[in-house]
Amino acid sequence: MRVLGVATAALLLAAAAGGGALAEGAFGKAEGRWVSEWQTSRGGTHTAKSTFDEYGRMASVPDGPWVTFYSADDSGQWEGFWTAKSSPQRCTTAKDGNHHWGVVRFQFNQAYDEFTGTWDHCGEGEQWEWRGKRGTW
Repeated sequence: MRVLGVATAALLLAAAAGGGALAEGAFGKAEGRWVSEWQTSRGGTHTAKSTFDEYGRMASVPDGPWVTFYSADDSGQWEGFWTAKSSPQRCTTAKDGNHHWGVVRFQFNQAYDEFTGTWDHCGEGEQWEWRGKRGTW
């Protein structure tokens, strides 16, 4: 039920913001297994097995960040935030009860089998790259 509540809240936030209308079924287009890689804020890279669900949530296993998307448009641009139990930077405000979070922006290709994007800490400052491809793990 929590995921459904997050998706409903995301739809309301997108509608209230008036920006990038949610494309019908956009979150379901990415549903499935992915391999993603992101630059770390400490200069390295991290690769993880990830899954997308139909409600716009991405989980990286075994203990990577959770990503909740709240907007998607017809061009494949998604926006949301990541949360984790820990990270190199603790935010002064919490998201979903976590003080380790940041903003993410993904751009999916037309086939929805690859994305490129960015992430940050606490919604401010420097951004790092994040990319992914559908996986068969």
